[in-house]
Formats: sequence, structure tokens, C-alpha cells
Amino acid sequence: SKKAVENSPFLEKLKRRGLEVLFMVDPIDEYAVQQLKEYDGKKLVCATKEGLKLDETEEEKKAAEELKAA
Repeated sequence: SKKAVENSPFLEKLKRRGLEVLFMVDPIDEYAVQQLKEYDGKKLVCATKEGLKLDETEEEKKAAEELKAA
């Protein structure tokens, strides 16, 4: 259900980053996403899969460089 997905721990990192999330809770949605890899120039990825890799933000890159320099 949409309510269960909204409260999913998988979404915490995405919410903190202010990323848009498309809730696909109908059975046909899984099939549709397998066929549709990109929409409006944006790559679609499954947020519920283990090991989701997100590109670092500029702030995260800066913090990592500061840690390396210290």
C-alpha cells in the first residue's frame, strides 16, 4: 500500500536529500518500470533494492575531502 511505502526505511536517505520518489504500488508498475528505464531525462531506479548507490552531493564530496585532509 502507499502508506506502507511512505514509511519505508529505504526512503529515509532519499527524503533527507530531497529527491523525488515515484510510488509504484500497483502490480503492473513493476512490469512498466522494467520496460521504461528512463522518464523525462531521469533514470528510474528501485529504491527498495539492497545496495542502492546514490551520487554524492557537493556537500558530501566536500566533507569527504576534509576528512582525508585531516
